[in-house]
Amino acid sequence: RSQTNVLSKHINSLKIPLLNICSNSNNYDTKFNVLEVAFSLIGCLGEHSALDVKDQMIEIFKILSNMFQKTLEEKNFPNLEICNYYQEYIASSLVGYVICGKADTNTTVILLQNIITSFKKRNGLYEEGITLIGGIAIFTQKYFDAVMQTVSPYLIKGLQSIDSPSLCQNSVVCLSDIIMALGDQNKYINQFLPIILNILSSIQLPM
Repeated sequence: RSQTNVLSKHINSLKIPLLNICSNSNNYDTKFNVLEVAFSLIGCLGEHSALDVKDQMIEIFKILSNMFQKTLEEKNFPNLEICNYYQEYIASSLVGYVICGKADTNTTVILLQNIITSFKKRNGLYEEGITLIGGIAIFTQKYFDAVMQTVSPYLIKGLQSIDSPSLCQNSVVCLSDIIMALGDQNKYINQFLPIILNILSSIQLPM
């Protein structure tokens, strides 16, 4: 990662208006979705910003993670649809932060717990949540082993979702991230290999 880049001098002028847009659920629109674009942009800042603004990006990560926690209460949003879309937008925007180290450990632990809670409340998985779990594994490295018992049932469910190819493929990428993060501490190959072989042999999943 570079010490500085062209984004560094603009972070302060960008973060406040972007966060203001992201925090206003009235910006959600199925046709002209300013909200989705704003979350996408703030996610790009986390991924491509340089080391000299790392502390500022970690603060944004904390704000977005807190915003995610609020999505666990439907009463904070006009309706359940917008609440669920918020979860997906925020999760997607946070991936670049954890992968590039623009995060802190304590907030990340809480964020992972909240992702699992969101799965339970929705009674199902969503691609952005699974992808973010893989990013968290990359950020936490060998320490991710401590949560594998919690994460595994959801990851297995995603890998077995052959009737939902996109979710299945995101789950495969998540598993790959986890395996790379754990390195020589990985002891889950035998648990997941039969599921991967089943995916490869399935004619329902376009590869």
